[in-house]
Amino acid sequence: MESRRLGSGVADAAMRSPIRWVAVGILAWILSLGCPMADVVPGSVPKDWPANPQRHVVTLKRMPEDEAALKRITIAENSASGTNAWASGTQLGIRLPFALTRPAIEYYEGLIRGYQKRSWKTYIEPRSLVDYSAVVSRHDAFERDGKTFRDVDVVEMKLTFHAEFTQEGTHGVHFTKTRTVVLDRKGTVIAVFGDGPTEAPVFAI
Repeated sequence: MESRRLGSGVADAAMRSPIRWVAVGILAWILSLGCPMADVVPGSVPKDWPANPQRHVVTLKRMPEDEAALKRITIAENSASGTNAWASGTQLGIRLPFALTRPAIEYYEGLIRGYQKRSWKTYIEPRSLVDYSAVVSRHDAFERDGKTFRDVDVVEMKLTFHAEFTQEGTHGVHFTKTRTVVLDRKGTVIAVFGDGPTEAPVFAI
């Protein structure tokens, strides 16, 4: 079984930085995937990899799947951020989310579906995924950040993006973004939590 490690320079920097635990968590998550992994051997050259859709996975879940719940999710996904922009910054050529809105979801889904169809010239066989979920729940009282909302529907959204390749060929990027949208019983958005810049540490393959 081959193994992958974080590049020593990246690992040292991560352990000294405020996001060191994020980097450690990402490494643990990668290792938990249970997929063959490999270091880039000094002196090696990039290889040609044919398109392999099984290495690039799209998972989209919106629950429950009844009409009323899906309508609430649609409202939440289309609720603009305070800046009216869903992205803020990039990491290794990949846009980073500021707000988990429908354009953001479609962007990351589109990236992975595009990866499924293309061939690559990289040191290891590329792998990527996007995993998105949106869950609606009804609350007599919902508390968040010191605020209480009564008789509301709450949409909890979460998206994880992972790519073991990028422009650099020997680097990868991983992040998770969440968003909580609170709606009254009429379906009007009354509060949004989770919008803001997203940290996406780079790991070396």
